[in-house]
Amino acid sequence: LPVEVVVTAKQNVKQDFTLEALPDRQSNLVKGIIKDDKGLVLAGACVGLYKLDAGFETLIMVSYTNATGEYVFSDVEDGTYIVKAKSIANG
Repeated sequence: LPVEVVVTAKQNVKQDFTLEALPDRQSNLVKGIIKDDKGLVLAGACVGLYKLDAGFETLIMVSYTNATGEYVFSDVEDGTYIVKAKSIANG
């Protein structure tokens, strides 16, 4: 099931969730939609996927949201991750 996380300007939000294996998928997938504090999708936002290991964050993939605010990371290894997004327009 999708997990909705609302992020307002200049705030960090933590959301824990559990990924479920889908029998028809051959690899892990992390995806979501980035919205602003008014609930509007952010096209062109920079999104980073960071792997957590022993308290350290390592950037492993970068993506940009499409016109509907969606981002996708495919072929993600099992592990613990953080997703961080930044609107390019807002610096």
